[in-house]
Amino acid sequence: MSITQVVLSPPRPLAFTSIPRQLLRTRCMLLLQMASRNSWHLIQEAAADILDQASCERLSVLDDLIQQRAYVKLRQVERALDRMLDTSYGVCHRCRTDIPLPRLRAQPERDTLHRLSGRV
Repeated sequence: MSITQVVLSPPRPLAFTSIPRQLLRTRCMLLLQMASRNSWHLIQEAAADILDQASCERLSVLDDLIQQRAYVKLRQVERALDRMLDTSYGVCHRCRTDIPLPRLRAQPERDTLHRLSGRV
């Protein structure tokens, strides 16, 4: 085995083997979270006083925000899985550069890297 064989990294498609599993696990977790959504705010009784009513409204708003965030992340996961099927995964769709594997492993659902604007 030569030194060049040791130094070379594996081809990108082979390096992606663990990422689909991670995305599928995340998708399953998000679907379970959305399915087991707390419906306590749908079955609210009339609040005893104004403070109880305000507390119930605050919890309802927080629950809605959590659900919206889960839905956005689920859409990102679905898009990443679709990009894996059409082999455009791992390439920034804006600047067409390869995204480093450590970044893809850290956030596999966000495979966009735009160096010009400074957004990551």
